[in-house]
Amino acid sequence: MILWTDIETTGLNPNSNHVIEIALVATDDDLNRIGSDFTMTIRPPDSALRALKGDHPSPQIDPYVIKMHQDNGLTEELEAGGDAHGDVYVQRLSYTVAKAVDWMAGVGVITDAGRTFPPLGGLSVHFDRMFIGQHLPSLLKYINHRNYDVRSLIMMFRGVLGFSDVERYPLVEASTHRALEDIHATIQSARQIVSYIEERQREA
Repeated sequence: MILWTDIETTGLNPNSNHVIEIALVATDDDLNRIGSDFTMTIRPPDSALRALKGDHPSPQIDPYVIKMHQDNGLTEELEAGGDAHGDVYVQRLSYTVAKAVDWMAGVGVITDAGRTFPPLGGLSVHFDRMFIGQHLPSLLKYINHRNYDVRSLIMMFRGVLGFSDVERYPLVEASTHRALEDIHATIQSARQIVSYIEERQREA
């Protein structure tokens, strides 16, 4: 099993920025999805939300991030309520963890026999793990320390191996910066790389 994640944030620094959306997808080792997907928005502190709306500039939130989340609709969702449980950011994070753990039990990350500790998959997934460790640390006890990083695979195939057959094996670059859509694109890229390897093996 692989546990895939993508996290949308207000910036690149887990010490000064906030998680505003998380998605989780479970697959087997052959990259077939297991069960339903999990996604939640997390309304940040009011000061961060005002900055995302453009009402109050913040040195912690880059104008690029502000435009990105306004264009993809995430800021509008957060303003409309997003995750309305709790009065403060920390309470919203705790609620998100509780719902994510319930979801993990439903897809088999947590079983009656205990935890399965799947590796964490994603695109430059060290970034997501960094924010999980700072803002959602309780989730780490269900996840293996290993990463399944598709960005590294893409760099290897394009750079080291000269992978260029993009028509037959298109590598999908996630671009919406919405968590669930980006995970689906990342998994599809992983499938294309696997297909390429399998075809080369058949030809050998």
